[in-house]
Amino acid sequence: MKKKVWLAVSMMAAMIGMTATVPARSDTGGDEPICQIMDRFLESLIDADVTYLFYSDIGPSGRAGLLELGTRANLAYFRLPFGDIDIRTRIRGTWIFDSGDISLPNQLFMAKLPVTWVGRFEDGFSTRLTLKPGYFGDGENLTQDAVYMPVALSMVRALADDLSLVAGLEYRSGFDRRWFPVFGSVWQPHPALRIEALLPSGMVSLAPARDWRFNLGYAWESIDYHLDDARKQITLEDFRVTLGMTRVMHSEMELTADIGYTMKRRMVFRRSQSERLDVDNDFFIRFGVAAPF
Repeated sequence: MKKKVWLAVSMMAAMIGMTATVPARSDTGGDEPICQIMDRFLESLIDADVTYLFYSDIGPSGRAGLLELGTRANLAYFRLPFGDIDIRTRIRGTWIFDSGDISLPNQLFMAKLPVTWVGRFEDGFSTRLTLKPGYFGDGENLTQDAVYMPVALSMVRALADDLSLVAGLEYRSGFDRRWFPVFGSVWQPHPALRIEALLPSGMVSLAPARDWRFNLGYAWESIDYHLDDARKQITLEDFRVTLGMTRVMHSEMELTADIGYTMKRRMVFRRSQSERLDVDNDFFIRFGVAAPF
């Protein structure tokens, strides 16, 4: 089964490499304000990152560290008469080290393909409907029980060229947290300063020089993975804060480095009776690259 998983990953990577993306910024036309959330160029970029979470105490006696390898890609953007279609992909592998006597899985795997319909209306209003079909499992047994379809709906309003608001909700059938909020604002008072006060993730970005950016960010994440055994399903949830910098190598490549800290961590097994394991807070480091590859 492992061969089937990595074959699927290889096929998806080949598809990403062969797909040319289309710039996603739509001209609003007339007197409509520019939307800081919707009217941004989606470059033909693939983001790849590696994150290492240092060893932490789990439950009464366990210890574990995590290694995450992930990639995100903009596959295509279509501008159609009935609205825009935005297609992306996200893949992540998580390896768990030294799980002690807690029976944690050795690895977890996620691959999803978000498809978003974007409708634009008058007075700076936009609507986004996103289907997020994906595989969330242990990577060893490909089963339809590990396939989920979260659905998200949000409304976006551009109040001015430098300020936009968003409010919405995501429904995730089969997840521990079935309802997930999507709301906040994005304000860019200066080309060198951008403030994304959003849930589930946000960031303050400052660019003091042309080739450098410094970021202070946060992210709340709760993901469920199907396990094809008596443990049934595991939920990994945490809140992360990061401090990092980005070096723009040239117009098509960026390198990033972050140091972060995790809070509100938990692991939940769904058995005949759920078992919750509290996880100690700890530091992590992340390195990433964005390029057309």
